[in-house]
Amino acid sequence: MSPRPLARWSAALALALLGCQRHSSALEHPDDPATRASSPAAPDADEPSPQTEPSHPLELVPARARMMLMARSPLRLAEAWERDRLAGAHPLQYEKLVGDMKRELGYDLLDPADLARTGIDPSAPIGFAMLSIRDEAFVTFGGLTDPRPLVEALERGSGKALSRQSVGTAELYAIDSELTLVVRGRFFAFVLVDRGHPESPDYAREVARIDPARSLAHAPVLERAFAGLPAEADLQGMLDPAGLMHDGLERDRQSEQEILAQANQRLAEARQRGATVEELDSLQQQLEGEERFVARRRRERQVTELLLSRTVGSIEGIGMAVDASDRGLLGRIHMGLSADSSFRELLVESDLPPTALTTLSDDPLLVLSGRVDLNVAIGLVSQVALAAGDSYAELNDEIREKLRVDFDRELRPLLDGSATFATTVREPRPGRAAKEPLQERFGGVLSLGVVDEAKARELLERATAQWKTMGARIQPAPEVGGHRVELPDDDGPSELWVSVAAGQLVATTDLAALRRLRDGGVGPGGAHWSDPEAWTRLTTGPAAARLAMHHRMPMFMLFAFIEAFDSFDFPREVDFELEAEFPGEDLRSIPRGKQVKRLEKQRAKAQAEMRTHKDERRQQKMLAMWQHAGGLGLTAATVHVLDSGLMYEGGHYVSGGVGAYAETLMGFDELDDASNPSDQRIEELRARVEELDGQILEARRREVQRALEKR
Repeated sequence: MSPRPLARWSAALALALLGCQRHSSALEHPDDPATRASSPAAPDADEPSPQTEPSHPLELVPARARMMLMARSPLRLAEAWERDRLAGAHPLQYEKLVGDMKRELGYDLLDPADLARTGIDPSAPIGFAMLSIRDEAFVTFGGLTDPRPLVEALERGSGKALSRQSVGTAELYAIDSELTLVVRGRFFAFVLVDRGHPESPDYAREVARIDPARSLAHAPVLERAFAGLPAEADLQGMLDPAGLMHDGLERDRQSEQEILAQANQRLAEARQRGATVEELDSLQQQLEGEERFVARRRRERQVTELLLSRTVGSIEGIGMAVDASDRGLLGRIHMGLSADSSFRELLVESDLPPTALTTLSDDPLLVLSGRVDLNVAIGLVSQVALAAGDSYAELNDEIREKLRVDFDRELRPLLDGSATFATTVREPRPGRAAKEPLQERFGGVLSLGVVDEAKARELLERATAQWKTMGARIQPAPEVGGHRVELPDDDGPSELWVSVAAGQLVATTDLAALRRLRDGGVGPGGAHWSDPEAWTRLTTGPAAARLAMHHRMPMFMLFAFIEAFDSFDFPREVDFELEAEFPGEDLRSIPRGKQVKRLEKQRAKAQAEMRTHKDERRQQKMLAMWQHAGGLGLTAATVHVLDSGLMYEGGHYVSGGVGAYAETLMGFDELDDASNPSDQRIEELRARVEELDGQILEARRREVQRALEKR
């Protein structure tokens, strides 16, 4: 058995991701965990044993871990995603998921009952952690009642007895060169190192001998990440962005050192073997060139590190704690921030709900709304530009050239720092659900809060006058005190209204919403969201930011991306195909005969009909996908500024919970397999085009031969 299926299954064990509650039930650890394995090596006498043994699976994870996910237990996981119901309702899809696992290991590790038969405790926390990106080192950890069935299953899957080594109180079972099972007391850990290096730590040995007090469970990064979060949850997680950033920078430094070391080594070896003066001069020049390159890289990195130190590097840890219910996964995410973090100063708590949202006519798909300190934001943009080799002034010049507005001098003094962006989708018109292209139903709004409406209107008038000189089709819209802009006809919204209303500079496709904004009204936006709490969370109460995304949106983008590949039906270029048969001849100079032209005309007609059917079918599939993807629900959260950092409150709202989400995903397979009468016609036309391609090739070959014979 290759390590990758085992790694996937061990990760599936850990799909339970992080539940930091203590598991208090006493588990017996057998005296002889694997009598059939090879004889263990003697424990290392020079390695001191840890003062205590782990009391929780997370205490097997080294503090070097940069990411971790843990679930309360496999039992709770199976209950949350309704494993029993889905396995019965969708047996074919479920078999695809676990078939290989059952055949090779003899167990369905997604079934808590089968998991218990392997000796893994289905009531204990189970999780997954990333130890190193460079080494691709990961660990899956959990509770254990008896290691013998687990070892037997692994031996059955690998077809060999596993070698065993004692390290302290732990037993290490080498499954292969990359994967090791560590059994320590009543806990287990699968340690996978996919790309180890000679200087890499012995991760399995580290897990075997780790002092629980120095594990991730008690690391400062976890404590800071989990500040303000509940001690227990169905699913918990940790991410260490600052640690990842540090690792990346360290890899860059090591790479630069290796570049210089190799250049110096080449020069030293050449001198030692008595190379010519010319070769030595060339190698010396190469070394100096590498030194200049590294010096330039280090100067550039200094600017980048300065920016990162107050942004990504200032994130002391991100913690997550969510619980599963029939409404989805709800809870909190905490971002711990250092005292000098720019993120602390960037977001500004606001008591006012975003009226650009409350006035919408249609359901939002994506929402980004909040208030920032403009000076801090501009400072960050300036640093990003500097790190990229540009400047804030150059960015401002580019904006002025494209929009005929000087952002820094004209627009920036008018802004109060609040902004709302939303993409929306309207319901289909009555009787046109199957005919109206989905793209035509998309819309959106962008609003920027202003401190002086009169000056904002003056700026808008000057800008629209400039846009007209650039060829934009703009008409006055006195009904909203602004302008109507005609957009290019690209199967999307055709009109955009721009105006100043309710202290905001607004651009929107929703004319009714703009009127409500002006009049202080409220729209029906969000009415079709599955959980009213999500919309209430975005449109009421204080917050520094409000974020939402319906999972229809990424699915639509993925589907459109995949379908776009099927739209490329380029005709075969017969002259190109025949070049190998007639080398050195300019085949394109030979005129096409009547037969070839007639066949090409027939092919063009068949291709045009096929494209029409494919476009119709693509639209049908897209609408079916869109309708089905409604069951995926939406993620919505508000962001609040705390003394410890930022707190995101909300979650993923899906009617029916995690099980309904999983069932919706399974349903996409059925959508893919669904047949349609037009599919047969498309295949008939495809076959006809291929037949004509062959006839054109033969006819063209004959006329080329005749033309060349006459020369």
